[in-house]
Amino acid sequence: MIDQVISFMLDSAPYHAFFKFLGSQGGQLLKYSLEFIVFFSLTYMILSERVKARKKEYKYLGLAFMALTLKSAIMAFFYFHLNFSSLKLKSITYFVPVLEHSLEILGLIMLAAAFLFPVFKNRLKSFQRTFWSLIMVTMGLSLIIETYWFFEYLEDNSINFASFFGTVWFIIIKILLIISAIIITNSEPKLRYNKSIAFAFGIYLIAPLAEFTNILLFQNTFLKLTLFQHPFPTIATILFARVIFLKLVDKAYLKIRLIDTEQKYQHEKEVSELKDHFVSVVSHELRTPLTSMKLYLSLLLQGKFGKPNKKQKDAIGIIQNESNRLTDLINDILALNKYESNKEKLDIQQFFAKEIIDPLYINLAEKKGIKMKIEVLNNLRVKADKQKIKQVLINLIGNAIKFTPIGGTIWIKIQENHITWRLTVKDTGSGIEKDKIPKLFDKFYQVQSHMTRSAGGSGLGLTIAKEIVDLHKGKIEVESEVGKGSIFTVTLPKEQ
Repeated sequence: MIDQVISFMLDSAPYHAFFKFLGSQGGQLLKYSLEFIVFFSLTYMILSERVKARKKEYKYLGLAFMALTLKSAIMAFFYFHLNFSSLKLKSITYFVPVLEHSLEILGLIMLAAAFLFPVFKNRLKSFQRTFWSLIMVTMGLSLIIETYWFFEYLEDNSINFASFFGTVWFIIIKILLIISAIIITNSEPKLRYNKSIAFAFGIYLIAPLAEFTNILLFQNTFLKLTLFQHPFPTIATILFARVIFLKLVDKAYLKIRLIDTEQKYQHEKEVSELKDHFVSVVSHELRTPLTSMKLYLSLLLQGKFGKPNKKQKDAIGIIQNESNRLTDLINDILALNKYESNKEKLDIQQFFAKEIIDPLYINLAEKKGIKMKIEVLNNLRVKADKQKIKQVLINLIGNAIKFTPIGGTIWIKIQENHITWRLTVKDTGSGIEKDKIPKLFDKFYQVQSHMTRSAGGSGLGLTIAKEIVDLHKGKIEVESEVGKGSIFTVTLPKEQ
């Protein structure tokens, strides 16, 4: 039984019969009918997408498959009548061969345009000029070949179009078009599925190359070579359809991702609004009792409810300091919330640079036994939001005072060049380890552990400073060495 199956499979007679059928008028009818079904299905799919998304590449793809569908429909109609009608359609033979080649070339031009459109999207005018030039050249050449063919066939209706000189010109145009498309698509790595597109064009190229070889070497008489070329355009079309399908799948996936991203964005927006509301309500609710507490603490220290002894005064002083810290923390949280939600606007004005140096912090440093050195020209004028930049300097000086020991020095320097002005705060404090510098501007980050740190603070001062600098389109940089101190540099554009 197995021997009989193998013998049947190796028997060449069925294959000869099949290929002989393909070379007959009935085989041609089957071929063009199948092509028509494939091309029509692809045309419908592309035009449906074109309605949904008005993309240029879908327009070219739709036109390409419409041209190929029309070619297959005409040829199927032609061979249908040759097979099932006594009418020999002599008048149609005047136009059908030229029409078949012309529509195929137009389809190839539009197919190449569709797949190459993303490459030339930024050179649209040049791309359209080339596209329409190729269309006009094809139509002009087709008209010339049709004229010659009409009179040639009129004189001798036994002549075959395959042996007519016009066929060679059509084949050469197809080969040049396809090779150009392969070279361009293969040389564009940014083009999605460029290798698949180039491969599909390469498969399509086999048919015109085989036809050209048959004409050149065998005067188009080698039947096997003629039959060999038939399936390749259809195979190439299926490969093109695969690329189109992959693009549509990508589009559908991106659409799902877009919806998902939009939903996440809406969720984040709602959470952000809830956070803003929460911060606002909680801060307000905390401020009210704190104000009352601070008032009564002040009255207690003044002896309004009886004169406190030393221990009581010390305890009240600690409570007062902690309530002040809590007030500062609430103010910092509210300020940071405004910056993060883009609710804070700049009030740009011109002012003397020395005006942002707060004498209160100079006195605070000197009381701690820290030397203050200030380098700023009296006539130096800068542009910025004065109050906000003053807050940046206060935060930087406050940090420097906290971490600089008695007998240390803090330098404040303001200078300018042609396009920027620079604010520098340098200290001889404890310094910062290199691995901790990138985290300095994170919310609530403290260089010292909460178990070991001697200096208080909310951990928001530098975060707020960076937000203000970013709002001015500037930058803040840190240089530090453990045991030697730190340098904070703020660079801002002169023109805001």
